[in-house]
Amino acid sequence: MTGQRDLRETPFYRDAEALYRAVRQPGSGQISDASEIHICADGTHGVFSGVIMDELEGATPTRICKVDLVSGETTVLTFGPNTDRLPKFSPDGRFIAFPSDRKRKGDFQLYLLDPLSGAARATPTVEGWVEYLHWSPDGNRVLLATAGHGADVAGGQGAVTSSQVATESPSWIPVIETGDESFRWRRAWIYELATNGVRQVDAPQANIWEAV
Repeated sequence: MTGQRDLRETPFYRDAEALYRAVRQPGSGQISDASEIHICADGTHGVFSGVIMDELEGATPTRICKVDLVSGETTVLTFGPNTDRLPKFSPDGRFIAFPSDRKRKGDFQLYLLDPLSGAARATPTVEGWVEYLHWSPDGNRVLLATAGHGADVAGGQGAVTSSQVATESPSWIPVIETGDESFRWRRAWIYELATNGVRQVDAPQANIWEAV
C-alpha cells in the first residue's frame, strides 16, 4: 500500500456501518443501549442512562430514562444538550440526582430531576467535574465525588485523561506548565437539599478516590 486509504470506502466499513445503523438507529429517537441502572426504594421503577444517537459520528451521548418495572413502559426524561448520566433516585423517590455537562462540555455538575413533572434544576457548581454521587439514607444530602479537569480517568471509564475546560482566553494564549498538579486531585463535596448549598469535605491533604 503506497498511501493512507480511507477505510470508509471499503466493503468492511460499509458492512459495519450498516450493522451499527440497524442497531443504534441514529436519528430515530430510539434507546439503543442502557447502563448505570438504579431502582427506586419501592421497586416499582428504575432509571438508567440511555443511549440515543442522532448520528454515528462523535461521542455517544446518554439521556436519563425511566422504566416502569411492572408494565415495561419506558420514558426519556432528559434531552441534554451534551450528556446526562448516572441517575439515582432519592430514598423517598421525590428526586433523581444525576451529573450533566449540559452547560459546558466535560464539566459534569449535579442536577435534581422531578420524576413526575420532568423538571430538572441545577445545583451550585463545585470545583472539578462530578464522577459519581450517593444519596444519604435520609435523603437530605448528596455526596459528590469530583475530579479536577485534566485528571486521569479510571480504567473503568476508559483509562484516559479528562480535558481541562476551555476558558474565554484567546486561542493564541500559551499554556503554562507550573509543576503544580493539584488540579488533578479528587475531592468530596456535600450538597444539602434543604439549603441548596454545597460544601467541600475538609480534607485538604487527601486525594479522595472513593467515598460513600
